[in-house]
Amino acid sequence: SFVYDGDYGLLAGVWRFFGAEPPHLLASTNTSMLAILIVVVWKYFGFHMMLFIAALQGQDQHLVEAARIDGAGYPQILRHIKLPMILPALSIVMMFRIIYTLREFAIVHTTTGGGPGTSTEILALYLYKQAFRYLNFGAGAATGWLMLLATLLLAGFLVRRTYRGMFTERNR
Repeated sequence: SFVYDGDYGLLAGVWRFFGAEPPHLLASTNTSMLAILIVVVWKYFGFHMMLFIAALQGQDQHLVEAARIDGAGYPQILRHIKLPMILPALSIVMMFRIIYTLREFAIVHTTTGGGPGTSTEILALYLYKQAFRYLNFGAGAATGWLMLLATLLLAGFLVRRTYRGMFTERNR
C-alpha cells in the first residue's frame, strides 16, 4: 500500500512529479488485480530466476558446441538443445507457481481485502471469509479440499508430463 496508495504512495508521487493526476490502482476493479499480480511477480521473481540460472549453468556445453560445428544457428540451438534441457526446471517453477498461487493470501488480504467488490477475491481469501468471517465452516472446508485437489492434479500432470520418458527401461 506504500507504493500503490493513490494519495500518498510512491507511484502517486511519481505521477504528480510529471504533472499528472495519480490513479488509485487498488480502488479500481480494472487495475486492482494487475497491481496485485505485479507485487506477486516481484516477490517470487528472484527465486524463479535462481532456478532458471541453475538449469542453464547445468547444461552440457559440449552439445551446444557440437550443434554449432554442425551449422546450427542460435534459434535452432535454443529450440532443440537449451529449452528441452531446462524443461524440468520450467516444470518445477510452474508447479511452485500453481501451489503458491492457490495458497496466496497475505498480499491480497493486506492490499485490497478482496475488493473492490470481489474483483481480487481469490480462493484462499474466499476460504478465509467463508470460514472465519461468515462462520460457514462447511464452505471453507470444501474450498480447502478443492484447492488441495486442484494442486495435486495440476502438479501431478506437470511432473508426469516433464518426466514421462525419463524412467523407462530404454533410458537406463
